Amino acid sequence: MRTFSAAFPALKICRHPRFCLKPLNYYGKTIQSVERACDILETIARENEIGVTELSKRLGLHVATVHNLTRTLTTRNYLVNAGGRYRLGPAIPSLNSQWDPALSLSNILQPYAEDIAARTGESAVATIMAGSHVEMIIYIPSAQEIGVQFPQKIWSYPLNLATGRILAAFQPKTTWNEFVHRHMTDNNGNEAEKNLSKEDWLREFNKIVAEEMVAVRRTELDAASSFAAPVWGVGYQSVIAALGASCPNFRLTKEHFTCMRQAVKEAAGRASLLFQRNNGRETPVRATKYERKKTDHENKTNKC
Repeated sequence: MRTFSAAFPALKICRHPRFCLKPLNYYGKTIQSVERACDILETIARENEIGVTELSKRLGLHVATVHNLTRTLTTRNYLVNAGGRYRLGPAIPSLNSQWDPALSLSNILQPYAEDIAARTGESAVATIMAGSHVEMIIYIPSAQEIGVQFPQKIWSYPLNLATGRILAAFQPKTTWNEFVHRHMTDNNGNEAEKNLSKEDWLREFNKIVAEEMVAVRRTELDAASSFAAPVWGVGYQSVIAALGASCPNFRLTKEHFTCMRQAVKEAAGRASLLFQRNNGRETPVRATKYERKKTDHENKTNKC
């Protein structure tokens, strides 16, 4: 195995055969009453506290319907009635504690990471925020003989990864200083970034949020460059994961740069749609059938 100084610390060159794209199955029609109950829970989660009348106006439902649903959810401890206004109840964190985001999201995002790898021929990853660290839940090795390898699953310094920068940038702004301080004081990261100031990093975070994309491009021939984009949760209110790709610089032509950036952004955009609703509440948040045409790269003709 050949190694080189990659875009981030501890990245290595690897050799691996091509991986194939697997489609994601989709579910059938949904139950209206369950849909409405979910709408109520999501609305209350956004508002923190809200009354039945306001809920009925927000959701376009009859007051009696909302009252019956909120009463049922309160009985099951998913809601708490606080003087006629509703808040999320103790059953919500109880369920949440049993949810494993790494396992759940890895199954959902696997086809989209594989799509990036298939379109670009490069290594593709998906990561999530685990406390103040970043956890790599998917790694698809490069289809090329020489590609970028990620030798660890947990990254203590999120800013060392393009996907980690996405996840950090979309955390509350009050946490930005903590990420930057830890990166600048404790991390033995890339030499080219050691001269960056706190203000430089904060400007970078603002740029990432504005563009919903990050490109970490190195100039050294023996380094690597990476691209990442966010996967949005319900209502595009929070980022739940990030998809990315990395390429050795000796292979990063202008055309390949453009192709990788487009592949990452499109895959992240399609993945985000899985968690959204169309026309308010008619379309549930669910996995959808995943289909795409075979790319030119897979026919050996794409410049990417």
